[in-house]
Amino acid sequence: MAGLVINSNYAGGLVGTIVRNALLGNETISRNLVAVHEAPENQVNIRTFDVATAGFWQDYTPDFPINGGSEMNYTQSTITMNPFTVAQTFDPELLRGYWGAEALQGVLTKRSIPTDLQVSLLDYMAQKNGTLMTEAIWAGDTSFVGTYLNKFDGFVKVIRANTDVDFVASPAAVTNAATAYTMLTKIYNAIPADLLYSASRAGLKIFMGNVDWKFYQDYQITTQQYKGPAVDAEGIDSFLGVKVVRCTGIPSGFAFACISDQSMPDVSALHYGCDSLKAERSILVDFTSNLSNLIGFRTDFAAGVQVTNANQIICHNYVA
Repeated sequence: MAGLVINSNYAGGLVGTIVRNALLGNETISRNLVAVHEAPENQVNIRTFDVATAGFWQDYTPDFPINGGSEMNYTQSTITMNPFTVAQTFDPELLRGYWGAEALQGVLTKRSIPTDLQVSLLDYMAQKNGTLMTEAIWAGDTSFVGTYLNKFDGFVKVIRANTDVDFVASPAAVTNAATAYTMLTKIYNAIPADLLYSASRAGLKIFMGNVDWKFYQDYQITTQQYKGPAVDAEGIDSFLGVKVVRCTGIPSGFAFACISDQSMPDVSALHYGCDSLKAERSILVDFTSNLSNLIGFRTDFAAGVQVTNANQIICHNYVA
């Protein structure tokens, strides 16, 4: 049986949707928390422009100002996207009791499954990839061995390695509601006023992990006596007016503030790069070998992260 290559000519734009869900269907990207860059090659160049204030406004003259005016600075950062393969197998015999004989073609070998079921399995593959990507975006580390988290470096490692980041003094472990509040206070107090009240304030956020988020919710309930709109509701998702977001993959004791939002790519500090989201890419569906009943699904992706404006990232970095 020849390999069935699903592309834009098969089931319409199905593959484009599946690929988009696989690369973007995770909680960090779907909530527009970071700037997203798509590139057909395994590298994304992030260009940043900054105009100096000095010389920008000058006294009127009919000629061009003699000092040349304000200087525009240009910097370029690079997201290196590491390629990796997504693969899963399925035994159609498992469905023998659920599908009629006319749906499962073939006997003993070279058994196939209906197209609509193939689509369901591909959709599950995309959802599973999104779940793993949710954690890898933050906790990825290429030095890890034998884990799905070693495909590319995540934001935690990238931020920790950047010497331009403003690391708050005396970071401490977060072990309860009170220490979670202390961590947020240290971060907030270290945010420069010019950043706190900048024109891009709407994109200012404090990022923290699941464990510390739970402690912060406990603090609001036990210390501030926050009751919320319902008995099963979480506390507020802000700290002194700054948006606080919970992200799977951020370790306890690590939290940071910065401007980051998909709608503000020019000033966003957090950037996620992925290869083509278009439907022209291939998802291969075929038997895993000539003598196997197992059907395999395979596609290849590339992804990576990078930070810019690192001097505007305020980080509480406790390492146990």
